[in-house]
Amino acid sequence: MPAAEQEASEILARRHRIDDGDDDFKVTSPIDVIRAVERTSSILSDLLRGIAAVSLLVGGIGIMNIQLVSVAERTREIGVRAATGASPTQILSQFLWEALTLTVVGAAAGVGFGLTIASITAKVMQWPRVISGPGIAGGVAFALGVGLVFGFLPARRAAAMDPIEALRHE
Repeated sequence: MPAAEQEASEILARRHRIDDGDDDFKVTSPIDVIRAVERTSSILSDLLRGIAAVSLLVGGIGIMNIQLVSVAERTREIGVRAATGASPTQILSQFLWEALTLTVVGAAAGVGFGLTIASITAKVMQWPRVISGPGIAGGVAFALGVGLVFGFLPARRAAAMDPIEALRHE
């Protein structure tokens, strides 16, 4: 391939009457085009991964805020549960399950939205629709991890409440 490129460059230089090496043309091979497409694809993939990570971070913060509000509004309920014998571990697991439920609903909505957008884009652009099962599973697993991590602080706060103070809360 390099020999063919060199020969094509020499022929074009003769036909364009260029002697000083200041070519007014460029010879490229399909390999160069393939490399450029691969670099562009890699950059776009990294960009999409970054966007997904930021989206999950924002979703995690949203879950944490919802859970913190839930703990604040249900302080008396937490106090009653603790006063009637619920252990801190049981209260912690209750709020972690709630965070996990919120995350599952969000992940399902995200997967549905993503599949819909991928299908529409593939149809409009006349591309084959390629959807990776392991990619979806990895995204859902990562989202569940984010939900549990961000749901832990509110759950720990609920589990650590003093039952007497929680029952006094208005």
